[in-house]
Formats: sequence, structure tokens, C-alpha cells
Amino acid sequence: MEESISKRHKGRRFFRTLFRFLMLYVLLSVVATPVVLWMIFPKNSSGSTSAFPLSGSQEINIPSANGFLQGWIVEVEDSKGLVLLLHGIHGNAEDMAENMARFRDLGWTSLVINATGVGASDGTWTRGIQQQYMDGRAALAWISEQPVIEGLPIVVYGHSAGAWAAARLSMEDKVDGVICVSGFDRPVVLMTTWAERYVGPFAWMEIPFLRMWESILFGPEYDASGGKTLTESGKPALVVHGGEDRIVPEQTSLFAAYVQNHSPVESILVEKAGHSQSQVMDAISNDAILNLLNESASYAQEEEKVH
Repeated sequence: MEESISKRHKGRRFFRTLFRFLMLYVLLSVVATPVVLWMIFPKNSSGSTSAFPLSGSQEINIPSANGFLQGWIVEVEDSKGLVLLLHGIHGNAEDMAENMARFRDLGWTSLVINATGVGASDGTWTRGIQQQYMDGRAALAWISEQPVIEGLPIVVYGHSAGAWAAARLSMEDKVDGVICVSGFDRPVVLMTTWAERYVGPFAWMEIPFLRMWESILFGPEYDASGGKTLTESGKPALVVHGGEDRIVPEQTSLFAAYVQNHSPVESILVEKAGHSQSQVMDAISNDAILNLLNESASYAQEEEKVH
């Protein structure tokens, strides 16, 4: 009898200890997750605050939910359209200067922004890999208020986090086409994959807390599929990925999502390229880019006929 009671007491102590451990784990995770996010996505002061490394560029300020976004526009006479460029996480607008020159030479006006918390853009931190989607929407709203460029076909070009944002922005009525370079399909899936490299299977235990905080920051878009969004939009698209990309492994990429979904987009895998924008884009011909731009302009014309 006494032995039976002793076993019950031991069992209760075990479950009480387990319960306390789980509660402590939950509490620490709830508190630690936003701190870790803040450390991963700090204020990024790099990037131009005055001169932009491309002749003919004009600095602009775009209103956003977090204040103002710093940007530059390079206008082209008799422009065929406008390209909105979105840089990757830990990058800045200057990363896009070379591509802006390329679009200029193809007869398209280009506009680039520093994301929230980058360069002279407002924001105490860069918030996360989904932020460029929010900032891209702010840029599109600004474009719609500029009579000189509002009527032009609009293509969104993005690298890495900017590529996911470009895919998500394909659902916007103002957008007529996208170019996605080294992009991922789903943000939280990618972030968990990164974490797994450092802490192993423990990373998957943190998913509920990561999802909670990401949803607080970004609402229902926090883990939306860029591949599904672009497939459903039906917009002209060029999706490019490096075969040796270690930042965005192919299985988590936009490229893989398109191949799997048989999406009506042109997808190019650059076998010897990594995550670097220049490595990937140097392998893409002007003809491929021009075809996408022309398809987007045609799409805009067809939509205008419908409306």
C-alpha cells in the first residue's frame, strides 16, 4: 500500500516538473523570439543618403506605414514602362544600380527604394524578410499619384526577399509583370530551414512562436506562398535561380514552386550561380529580359481594352 502511494507521488512530481518545464519553455520562447528577430533584422544604415551611383537618378521620398521610404527614380524619355526594384534583406537600393542601368538602356524608367529601416528610410529596424512586400505596396501607391508615370506598364523586379515581394505584388492590379531573382517560396519555411542549420530539429519546436510573432508583424501575409500567388495572378513573369544557391536552397525556392505547379512563367536555373544577384543576372540575356518587358506591356494593353 505504502509502495503504491509512493509511486503515485513520484508520478505526480514528474508531471508537475514536466508541466513547469513546458511552461518555462513557452514563456522563454515567447519572450526570446522577438528579441532574436530584432537581432537578425537590425537597422541597416548602409546605402546612399545623398548621391546614388547612377547618373540621371533623382532622389524621392515615398510615404509608408512606418514614415517615409528613401528612393531614386531614373526616367527615360518616351519610356515604354516602369520597373520597380526591390532589394534583398541586408541589402540596399545601391545593389540595384546596375540593373537600373540595364532597364534604362532597354527604354524603361526605373524606380528603387530602400526598405524600412535601410539607409535613410524611416524605421528602427528592417522588421523581416516580408517587409519589402509592404514597402512595395507603398511604392505602387506613390506611383499611382504621379501623372507622368502612372499610366505606364509596371514590372516589379526583386532579388531574394525582394523576389518574394515581387511575386506577392503580382496580385496588385497596377502590376503587369514580375522578374524574380533568387527568391524563396514561403518566408517562415525558409527561416526555419536557416535555423535548422544551427540548432537542428529544435528549430521546428520554435515554429509556433515564430509564426505567432511573424503574424503580429505582417498579418496574414506572413507565410504566404509566392509561387501560389504568382500562379494565380497569371501575370507575365521571369523566375531565375542559381543552382548553387545556399541562402535559398532550391527546394524552398520560387523556382521549385513554379516547376512543381507548372505555372505559366519562364523559369531559368543558372547552374553555376549562387545567391548573388550579379552572378545570376550576368547569365541572363537582354533578350530574355526584353521579352518579359514586352509581354508585360502587351498584358497592360490587353487589360486596358478589357476595362
